[in-house]
Amino acid sequence: MLMEVRNVTKRFGGLAALSGVSFDLEEGQILGIIGPNGAGKTTLFNTICGISSPTEGEILYQGEHIEKLSPHEVAQKGIARAFQVVKPFGNMTTLENVMVGAFCRTNHRSEAERLAMDALKKVYLDTQADKMAKHLNLGQRKRLEIAKALATQPKLLLLDEVMAGLTPPEVREIVKVIQEINAGGVTILLIEHIMEAIMSLSHHIIVISFGKKIAEGTPEEVANNKLVQEAYFGVEDDEILAGEVETHA
Repeated sequence: MLMEVRNVTKRFGGLAALSGVSFDLEEGQILGIIGPNGAGKTTLFNTICGISSPTEGEILYQGEHIEKLSPHEVAQKGIARAFQVVKPFGNMTTLENVMVGAFCRTNHRSEAERLAMDALKKVYLDTQADKMAKHLNLGQRKRLEIAKALATQPKLLLLDEVMAGLTPPEVREIVKVIQEINAGGVTILLIEHIMEAIMSLSHHIIVISFGKKIAEGTPEEVANNKLVQEAYFGVEDDEILAGEVETHA
């Protein structure tokens, strides 16, 4: 098992943003996480990445406890994250932006440049390597965000709504990129609100509501879960499977 999340709870004062969340993540899997706004999904990512430690519970990565590690220590273990809100270094080139991530693995500029260019190729941005990041459009910036994470050479990649705000053609581009990254041996944990995308990408899905896991299973099993349908979609299961639902997670 690549990652084991065991009874993770995160409290902020008297508020439990997460409450006893548990799941397993197998190597090579794409695991989707869905749920309404405020459900605790990003808080879960924060506890995995070391931005905040869980109040209770354990997070094991390759059998090792990581719940008390700092973000840079987590990154060095082989876990990287792409954020929903993209904030590139606008006055640096696309390549230089990605090299920032590559320096997680090397202190040599030439090696960082090689790793960065390899990451750019994986997201189809290598032709934009010399372009200033501030001149990239939103779809390109989203792929740049993924490339920055890939340059750290992760075994596990966390993607937090990387398709938010994109047009349907741009979504299809990102879906292709994610599939190819996964096929290349990277395990993926994915938060997404575009149902057609997450249903087609995920091998397994968990549903979080008010900080608690309320359902899990294959995309079809989750789509057929009456509680999920009534509480979060308000539609019939065949509409979900057909990819006709777009709901904010």
